[in-house]
Amino acid sequence: MRAVYQEEGLKPNYYALYLSIKRKISVSRACSVMGLSSCDNNRKRHTNVDVKEDEILEMIEMKKAGKQWKEIGMKFNLGPKQCFYQVKQYMGEGWKGRPW
Repeated sequence: MRAVYQEEGLKPNYYALYLSIKRKISVSRACSVMGLSSCDNNRKRHTNVDVKEDEILEMIEMKKAGKQWKEIGMKFNLGPKQCFYQVKQYMGEGWKGRPW
């Protein structure tokens, strides 16, 4: 089950859970019906990733500096997996021999 970010407490979350059970819908759908956000910190992420070459190069430099994929993703408003795959795709065969 997904955790829902709420500053006012967990009561709306329980209502959404009840709604999902009663109507036999997913918890995410019930949260949407209740007007709750199921994204971390209400941050929207790209669905179709359009990352420029200079951004990918910056991601590579950040990774070489020891940053986690999650930190890199937060900077570019992407998920950690999206950053990983963008860099891997950009590097191609060089991915296997990378120094980090």
